This record gives sequence, structure tokens and C-alpha cells, in this order.
Amino acid sequence: PRHAETTPELCERVARELAPARVAGRDVVVRGPRWVTLFVHLLVRPRPGFALAAVRTAVRAAVVGPEGFFDPCRWRFGASVWSSALITWVRGVPGVAEADLLRFERMAAPPRVDAQPPPALVLARDELPRLLDDPRRWHQGRLRISIAGLEDARGAGS
Repeated sequence: PRHAETTPELCERVARELAPARVAGRDVVVRGPRWVTLFVHLLVRPRPGFALAAVRTAVRAAVVGPEGFFDPCRWRFGASVWSSALITWVRGVPGVAEADLLRFERMAAPPRVDAQPPPALVLARDELPRLLDDPRRWHQGRLRISIAGLEDARGAGS
């Protein structure tokens, strides 16, 4: 599964598989990633003629669905998460005329007080971004989508 946790058994199996290729005098250590859970709040302006619910559903799928922006298979360890890449990805969703980021941060960090989200979230070499947006596992990332003109971006929204 795409969001399965790394078990000690899996790490041991991978280490055994890598052992024959190991350089003499070096240890092979296999451990799972440190997941960085994110909070992302998007403001989306739909194109005329598109159903708002359909646009919201399409944006959610494009961000957190299989093969979406935050699909773990797309990420390398330590790769920074660029806000411009996320916005470009969302703007490519059918029915989206414009998109902007209102919040873009690590969930474990205190909320930012400045007006603009950062240009990038820099990850350490053993970190991977995680944004599941599952209400049963809210601590594993949260996506909020506000529709421009329909709701106050600071208030209601999913």
C-alpha cells in the first residue's frame, strides 16, 4: 500500500537483500522515513461552467489521491516541497481557473504569523512529506480547499 508504515521486518528483509552489494567495512542500515505531516489550505477559483463540487473533488484527488501531488511514490527522501510546484499542479486540474496557497506548513510547527506561505518546505535527508487528508487520521496531514467567491477563505471550507 502507498501509505503503509515501514515495519522492522521489512527493514530487515531489505537489509538482507542489500548485504551482498555492501562495501567491505561498511554497515547497511535500513530504516523507514520520518514522515512530515503537512497542512495545506488552497484557495481555488473554478472556471465558469464547472460544477463547484466536481472541481473541489478533482482538486482533492489531484493533491492527495493515488498519483496525486502528495503520493509518496512521487517523492525522494529529503526533497523540498515547493509551493510553486503544488500551485502549478493544482492549476492543471480541469475546471480550475486559478489557485493560491493560503497555508502551507508542517503540522507539528506553530502556525505562521506572516501573511505569505513559505516558498518551500525544506525536508531533512530522511524525511518524506505526508498529506493523507483522512478524517480518521487527521494527524497524518490535512488539506483544506476553499472556493473563491463562495466562502470566506479564512472561514468555511473543506
